[in-house]
Amino acid sequence: MEIEIVSATDVGLVREKNEDSVSYQQYPHVDVSVCIVADGVGGHAGGDIASQITVKTILKTVEESVNFASSNNNFHHNWLAQTAREAIQNANEIIRKQQRQDSYLSNMASTVVLLLQYADDIVIAHAGDSRCYFCEKNAFNQITEDHTLAQQMLNDGILDYEGFQKSHYHHVLNNGLGLYDEVNIAVHADKCRNKVILLCSDGLTDCINDDVIYSQIIESESLTICAESLIEQALKAGGIDNISLILFSCTSAGE
Repeated sequence: MEIEIVSATDVGLVREKNEDSVSYQQYPHVDVSVCIVADGVGGHAGGDIASQITVKTILKTVEESVNFASSNNNFHHNWLAQTAREAIQNANEIIRKQQRQDSYLSNMASTVVLLLQYADDIVIAHAGDSRCYFCEKNAFNQITEDHTLAQQMLNDGILDYEGFQKSHYHHVLNNGLGLYDEVNIAVHADKCRNKVILLCSDGLTDCINDDVIYSQIIESESLTICAESLIEQALKAGGIDNISLILFSCTSAGE
């Protein structure tokens, strides 16, 4: 099995600073990878700090879990989901602690979308409106559901689809890191083989639609070219927010 990971981020054409944080880490000796996209909430002081705390804490938690599991040969069947949940909750706790200690940072928050892979298994865990997509043969599917007021109103039947499309509440988060003491973590378990997986902040999906993203992924000669093309397309479409993404590819050896 061959894994390739590429990341990219851009401040965009409107924001003064990049409040997104993006990172990934691989542990080849145990066949583990972790990928993270975190979007600091725009307009709140410390959004960039919240996203940086999110990424740093998740990486630290995953590394500790990998070291413990490998030393005890204990990558049990629910290790992925358990580690993903623990990592995100740890990040939320540190953000909440920083909020209490510094009044300037009291409103900072962040979204997160996380991919954690072990062998042929993955979990996607998220909170907020950063997204994950699976690209497979003849299929491009959004795996995450946005944690926004607009999506909640659609789910509750308050809005129909037309009203949802026109809603002004697409960027009003009802879940994320730093909003509450307990974060609601959505987890999706799957297999990673023969997929290209996209993690991204809403700066990408607000500017270009799913059809354009899908076309770029299937037509690009490499993940690096694809990442560069997606950033370029979002900038051409206005670059109204920070734009961040990770592309994760898992293929059978020799394909």
